[in-house]
Amino acid sequence: MTSHEQMIEDCCEAEEKVGLDELEAFASKQRAPLTAYHVTMSDGSSYNTSMAAGITLAEARAYFIGQWFEQADEKTMLQAVAVDPV
Repeated sequence: MTSHEQMIEDCCEAEEKVGLDELEAFASKQRAPLTAYHVTMSDGSSYNTSMAAGITLAEARAYFIGQWFEQADEKTMLQAVAVDPV
């Protein structure tokens, strides 16, 4: 069975348990989008990153700013110095 076929089967089983109306209501709910932020590092480099839906700019700044991050070369550590919305 393919993963798509399994998904259809799982939906059919769920429909039997909770009913089609409940499944349609769940599927139609608007989900908050992921939040995206631009993180600037101590050497001036920067990158964009996504965070969980609902994470505020203040929360992202509290998480990133001042924290040290190991870079891809596994030898360099850079500190996040700024976070801005994308």
